[in-house]
Amino acid sequence: MRKKTLGLFVVLMMMCISIFGSAYAEASEIPPEIKKSVEDDFKSYIPSIEQQKTQFGLEESDDANLATLGDGYPYYVFHSNDILKPRTR
Repeated sequence: MRKKTLGLFVVLMMMCISIFGSAYAEASEIPPEIKKSVEDDFKSYIPSIEQQKTQFGLEESDDANLATLGDGYPYYVFHSNDILKPRTR
């Protein structure tokens, strides 16, 4: 029982650290290759923004080609289902 409690405590602490730590991440901490990749990907969405400006909060007279990305908010997603599966003895 103690091992399960300790394990749960460690997992929760790791999650808290990653969640609250990411809230204080600076844009300067983003690796340049990731930032460039995101910016290039964003450019591919500009034609869609141009076609449906009002859906993105723009006026018809706005030029979607002038759209830029802000600093954004970093977040993490855990994709492992192994964490959620109960262990058998």
